[in-house]
Amino acid sequence: MFVIRPYEQTYYEADANEPWRYIWIAFKCKSDLPIALNDVIRCPKAAAVFEEMKRSLSMENGRSAFLCAKIWELFSLLLEGVADDTDYVEKAVHLIHSGYMTAITVQGIANELKLDRAYFSTLFKKRMGVSPSQYLLECRMNRAADLMVKRGVSVSVAAYSVGYTDIYTFSKMFKKHFGLSPKTYVQQHK
Repeated sequence: MFVIRPYEQTYYEADANEPWRYIWIAFKCKSDLPIALNDVIRCPKAAAVFEEMKRSLSMENGRSAFLCAKIWELFSLLLEGVADDTDYVEKAVHLIHSGYMTAITVQGIANELKLDRAYFSTLFKKRMGVSPSQYLLECRMNRAADLMVKRGVSVSVAAYSVGYTDIYTFSKMFKKHFGLSPKTYVQQHK
């Protein structure tokens, strides 16, 4: 499942070999949700709840109540999934991949995991071979390059889509990572 919050520009694409089947659930505001949600949620047990939601198509009078009950059932599954899993690096990688398009920081990830930043960085680098800040940068830059080359988006849209509000900072980081300016990179990779 993925969460799209109001006023955030996002881009998601289904796998060509395994396309999505989807259902939209909308909430008026964040305070309507009984739990905090990550941008991307993995909960295989939720598939059964979504399948059951299809039964509402044949209902006339009880559709709204039935769907509300199923949504609460979905929330209960999501709350159960918030177990005490101690694989901090896996959680951090998930947070990076689901939040690179926001103003996510290494300190923010450490806070989310309830870890000291230095301890978290040591765990991450030992497991992944790079620091969390380097991993986040690589994730953002590779995604931006992909958006510009394969999707034809502008430098400013790519920058915004990977969490940069300042195009000059983005261009500087892009050049540092790839050794080329974004425009030159796109020209060479078309």
